[in-house]
Amino acid sequence: MNDKLDSIDKRFDEVLSAMSQFANDVNGQFSQVTNQFSKVNKEISGLITSHDRLLNTIDGFIGRIDKYETELAARDHEIERLKRWINQIADKTGVELTS
Repeated sequence: MNDKLDSIDKRFDEVLSAMSQFANDVNGQFSQVTNQFSKVNKEISGLITSHDRLLNTIDGFIGRIDKYETELAARDHEIERLKRWINQIADKTGVELTS
């Protein structure tokens, strides 16, 4: 009977050893996954920062283009007004304009 108990104890110790090894392996895998997530989070944070900086740069360019287009529209309006005045002056003075 003592041999049976020794055999059961030995098997129990083997099972405990296997479970302990499995728990250590799982813990190691979780540590690796946690490290990978940390790396990915840092990379994503860097990408978000870069993306925000890019959007701010693009917004600045769009603002400058809007201002430039507004200035061009004002200039074009002024040129058209000057052309009308020139034509009116030419008509009143009898000067023939050639292109």
